[in-house]
Amino acid sequence: MRSNYIHNYNKKIDFFEGQWTALAFMCHEDDFDWWMELRMPPPSFTLHRSNSIIYAWILPGVFHTKKSEVYFTELKARIIHSAFLFGYEIEHYRWLKNLKEVKFNTAYETKLISSNSNIRPLKQLRQFKEHLEIVNKLVLNEKDQKVIKRVTDDALFDYMRFNAYSFVKVNSLNALSIDYLINIGELGNDILNKRKSPGDIRAKAKAIYRWMIKNYENRGVNYIRKYTDKELKMIRSELAKRTHEKVKEKNKNKVLSAAACLKAEGKKVTVRAVMEKAGVSINTARKYLKELRLSGII
Repeated sequence: MRSNYIHNYNKKIDFFEGQWTALAFMCHEDDFDWWMELRMPPPSFTLHRSNSIIYAWILPGVFHTKKSEVYFTELKARIIHSAFLFGYEIEHYRWLKNLKEVKFNTAYETKLISSNSNIRPLKQLRQFKEHLEIVNKLVLNEKDQKVIKRVTDDALFDYMRFNAYSFVKVNSLNALSIDYLINIGELGNDILNKRKSPGDIRAKAKAIYRWMIKNYENRGVNYIRKYTDKELKMIRSELAKRTHEKVKEKNKNKVLSAAACLKAEGKKVTVRAVMEKAGVSINTARKYLKELRLSGII
């Protein structure tokens, strides 16, 4: 453990101060060692209830922005589902604010918890139907509609995508259809309490189908990628170079046209005049104006 991710305290924390966030989970007494299986650091404190235990990790700060809310929600989903894969049933516990004060000794930065090797990355978890159920539970009490849309959109898209992978592996790429993906999307949408419109599901199905057709090819009952990771990297690099060259040529033509127009109007061809006429930055105007003059074009 890196010490700069751990904060040591020996005091009572007032949850109404709004300076801390509790990442808390409740489980049955039989599942008391789930957090050790996930190789999480020791809890900041534990609370015992009848036949259940609450484990809490205190995190400095408040997750109040839209981006941080999504991150915190996904971290909870990752922990719950990773525990499920190890055979433990835990649930998020959100009622610690009803406890006016509780004593704790340690608080953790989220990096120490989120980067743990036994807590699965979210992309690996989204192929499971149970993840949709977890996501649905987590957003039930969420008030911000943008957070709900972002989290449920990602969950449904990846659920459909990973089902497409499984289908192609068992059958073939030729057997895959948009209708099949729409059907999978509707099943996932039922788990999410029909949060998505039919149009959203159709759009996701078409996007996934087109991507599969473009990037995979049929090999009997198996499927392979058309390109290796190294080849894909080279292709992306080449495409980026081509795009850059196109932008350069476009800007150069803009500067040339602007200079020609200024000359035709009997005005002086200056960097600022070309910039305003061509609608480019002053650095772009200066660069290509100098280049055109050196080549004798203007």
